[in-house]
Order: sequence, then C-alpha cells, then structure tokens
Amino acid sequence: MSATTKRYDLDASGSHVILTLKQELNDVQWAQIEQVGTEVLQDLQDRRSPSCLIDLSPMHYMGSAMVALIVRIWKAVNDKGGRVVVVVGDDMVLKVISLAGLDKVWNIARTREDGLKQLGGRVTRNSSGQATVSARPSAIVVVISVIGMLVAGAGLGVLYGNYATEPIGQGLVFGGAVVGVLAGLISLVRDQGGRRLLAAVSTVACVGLAVAGWMNFPV
Repeated sequence: MSATTKRYDLDASGSHVILTLKQELNDVQWAQIEQVGTEVLQDLQDRRSPSCLIDLSPMHYMGSAMVALIVRIWKAVNDKGGRVVVVVGDDMVLKVISLAGLDKVWNIARTREDGLKQLGGRVTRNSSGQATVSARPSAIVVVISVIGMLVAGAGLGVLYGNYATEPIGQGLVFGGAVVGVLAGLISLVRDQGGRRLLAAVSTVACVGLAVAGWMNFPV
C-alpha cells in the first residue's frame, strides 16, 4: 500500500512502514499534522509487531508539533512491541531532538539506508534507486520444529521395536520433541498464516510424542 501527499509519503509493505516527512509539513495547521499521525497509526493498528522508519532527512528544521507527531507514532509502535528508527539528516533537526532528550530514547540514524538496517531486515533498492527493507525469512524456525517432530516420531518407532535400541529411541523422542516444541513456540510468536498453523500442529505433535515416549519407559 502506498499513500502520497504533497507534504509526506507513506509507504507500507508486509514487514514495515516508511513515513517520510517533508519540510512543507512544518507550515500546516496542527489538525493536518494530527491527520498524518492518525493515518499512520491506522496502518500500524493491525500489525502484530510493527516496524516503522520515520525519515526526517528532507527537513532542515522541526517545530514542536512535528516532535509531538513522532512521539505519538513512537509510543503507539512501542506499545505493540514494535521498533521505530528515526532518520535525521540535518544537524538542526538533530539538535531539536537532542534538546528534547529524545535522542536517548529513539533509535537515530543519519541515513535512510542505515535506518533500514537498524530495522533488522535485508536492505535492497527499488527501481527508482531508493533503499527499502524486506523481512528476513523465518521459515527456518518452523522447519526446525517439523524436523524435531519427525525425529521424535522416528524415535518412538525405535522404542516400540527392539528392546536393545530403547536408549537410542528415548534420546530421539525427547531430543526431537524438545527441539520441536521450542522452535514451534518461537514460530508461533514470530510467524503468521500458514507457518503459524504448521508450527502449532508441530508443537502439539511433539508434546504428544514426548508423552507417548514417557509412557513407554521401562518400569
């Protein structure tokens, strides 16, 4: 989704939002600045753990209304467990932020590319040469959970086989189950959609396999 006006640009992808505030925004009324904040917050509302880059590099000075706008966005993202990086290119703007003491609580970057790197994604450039960030793939976590489930299942098969191989089977069951449950829980927190569903199935299966393995312990 992309929304553009004369005074700011709002670009949102699946993993982050980039808000570029232009110098002209300093000259508008407070109500219009509040409208910018409302639009950004509406986009962030449905994001489980939003990331937001606020790019102030086009600005050469910044008034109190602009500071209040950024504080509003930062607080909303912070309350949702997200991350905000503020790009400051001009020394005068940085001085305003420093005088307010906000440089101690905000993540400050001097360039857009450095700010995107701080968001933790992979920085690429679009067709117009602008830096953008894409989320790092997290499929490996749910894959590990599924592998743990398969290892635990194989171990359970060994347990019900030859008695001499029971120690090996027990190690496979409980080792695979522990890895599968831990990776599954991480995926449940971080992922969405199909990956999250697969992680839930894998986690429950690993718990069930561990219980079955425990019941097969020799008395």
